Amino acid sequence: MSKDRSPLRPSANVKTRLPWIPPGKTSYKWEVRSPLGSDRIFFLSSFSGFVSSQGPTHCLEIKPPEPEPELELRLSDLASEEEQHLRSRISQYEKKIESLMSEVSSLRTEDDPQQVTAKPEEELAEESKELQEWRNTQLRESIGRKLPDGFPKDPELLLQKLREAEADAAAAAKQVSALKEYVCKLGDSKIMWSGLDQQKELLLGKLEAFEVTNRALRHLLREQRESQVPKVLVKKLQEKEKELHQLSTQLDSEKVPETVSADLSQNLDATRARLQGQLRRKEAKNNRLIVQIKSLERAASQHLAEAEQVAQQLGRAKQEAEEEQEALKRASQVQKQRAERCEGTADQLSAQLLQRVGPTWLHGGRISDLTDQLQAIQDSGRLENQALLDRLQALTAQKAAAQLETKRLKVGSDQNLLPRSGSGRPCCSALQVGNTRAEAEQARAQVAQAERDAQAVRVELEREKEQIRRELQGRLSELEVLPEALRRCQLQLQEAQEEERSRERRNLELSGNLTELRLKVDTQGRQTDLLRQKNQLLMEENQQLQLKVESLERKLSDVSSQNSDLLTVVSKREKTIRTNQLSLEEKTRECSLLSRRLEEAVNDAHQQVRPTGGERAANKERSTQTTIMDLEAQLSRTAAELEQLGHNIEEAERRYQSRLQDLQDRLEQSDSTNRSLQNYVQFLKASYANVFSDGFLSGPRRSPSPV
Repeated sequence: MSKDRSPLRPSANVKTRLPWIPPGKTSYKWEVRSPLGSDRIFFLSSFSGFVSSQGPTHCLEIKPPEPEPELELRLSDLASEEEQHLRSRISQYEKKIESLMSEVSSLRTEDDPQQVTAKPEEELAEESKELQEWRNTQLRESIGRKLPDGFPKDPELLLQKLREAEADAAAAAKQVSALKEYVCKLGDSKIMWSGLDQQKELLLGKLEAFEVTNRALRHLLREQRESQVPKVLVKKLQEKEKELHQLSTQLDSEKVPETVSADLSQNLDATRARLQGQLRRKEAKNNRLIVQIKSLERAASQHLAEAEQVAQQLGRAKQEAEEEQEALKRASQVQKQRAERCEGTADQLSAQLLQRVGPTWLHGGRISDLTDQLQAIQDSGRLENQALLDRLQALTAQKAAAQLETKRLKVGSDQNLLPRSGSGRPCCSALQVGNTRAEAEQARAQVAQAERDAQAVRVELEREKEQIRRELQGRLSELEVLPEALRRCQLQLQEAQEEERSRERRNLELSGNLTELRLKVDTQGRQTDLLRQKNQLLMEENQQLQLKVESLERKLSDVSSQNSDLLTVVSKREKTIRTNQLSLEEKTRECSLLSRRLEEAVNDAHQQVRPTGGERAANKERSTQTTIMDLEAQLSRTAAELEQLGHNIEEAERRYQSRLQDLQDRLEQSDSTNRSLQNYVQFLKASYANVFSDGFLSGPRRSPSPV
């Protein structure tokens, strides 16, 4: 059988015989740890055929394959917690029973199940009986007294027991070392094997003494710990009762927020009813305001129709004034044209008179001008003739000089130059003389032409003088009739000027009337514009009021939905509080029931004497421990849920208060808005009454203009 399948070790109340082990399967090891000399571990192998001591630790082991480790025999174990010890012991016994059952089940699978399984079953029955007997005795001893009578109250006795166990362990270690040396000598010298049995008996005696001491010490420790188990249980029960009392007080304190939430729900209902009443009143006010606005719209439409009629009348009057003004303008233009024609004829007659009287002066001036021009031409001709004569004289002088030069040159050429070179000079002088003669002839021709031109000018001037004389005489004969025509034109001009003055006066009157009409039209137009603007403002304000009313309705609907949501949340919270209360009551009943069961179990443990009582007590203890742990977990969860519920209720109350405050603020704002709208409507009514009674209605009823 494998090592993890047989965790068998002797208990304190089991007989000294070793448990049954199938042959050839495993070795039975027994481990003992010394509390005072922790550096020593003893072991014994019952089936290995030899005993060994390992190193400086001097171990003596009797090990089952990796069982639950034995409790160390130390003084610090006296101060360990009883609950952990009880649980460890219960778990050890459970593991022992499970290991025995596993051995039984494993042995049933071997060769001869009828022969092999009989001994493990008997061993298991004996072990269970011994365990039950020991548990019954321990329960009777622990319940019958608070402190065990045989338990040493002085820690020195316990230390003495520990020292005795240490001494026994040291003796066993020495015996093991002696046995090891003897075995080594036996292997070397081949001594008789009879001494080995003696050494083995000695070792077994030492081990038995050590086992007795160890059992006594364990028994003392167990009695000490088991004597404190009822105290621990009573203390835990008292703590649970205190926790139940605290939970009941907490439940009572949680009932207060429930009543507060009920009051809040009632306040919420009252507030909702009040808000609904205010909403109905506001709706009635809004309906009245809508009716007033509609009446104002009808009055504004009537005023607009009247304003349009007045505007049409003003347009017709303006058109008539414009037509009259155009007629006056045309008449004034005709008069102006007639006056201009008269003035033109007068100017023309005066010009004709001047033309007829003044040509003589003009012709005289022209004759004088012509004579002056003729004199100037004659003077210029004389000057030109004089210049030509001067030029001719100069040319003749040049010619004489040239002739003299030619003569001189001829004389010089005859004397100094060759005949060929001397023949060139006379040719040049002859050419110059010919040129001067041609120029002189040209100047004479120009002078003759100038004289002919002057004579033609004189003849033309004479002809013009005669013609001017004839024209002036004809005009003088025509101008003899002009003074009478001039007088008639002057009379017509005076009449035209008088008529023009009268037209101007009429135009001034008409322009004054026209300006008055324009001013009236402008004032009426401004009034109509103001009325239109006011009407537009009223329409916009009406739309804004409608939008505000719609927004208020939406807000009220949202608030009502929020209130309904809050009511549902409050109802859900109340349901959860009720369920938590019911669950808490159930838990308290369960706790009381479990406490009664625990008391009954303790009483049963006191009264039970039969062998099966120890196992039932252990089972009851385990069930009570698990139940207590479950109750503690449930109580902690319930406390956490109650705390969370309290937080949720406080949060809901805060949200409700904030929403209620928002609703009150919105209602106050709507009240102020309605009051301001009513004041504004009253102001508009007064302003409309003032405008249409004084300013606007008096405009169309004025007396018509003289136009």
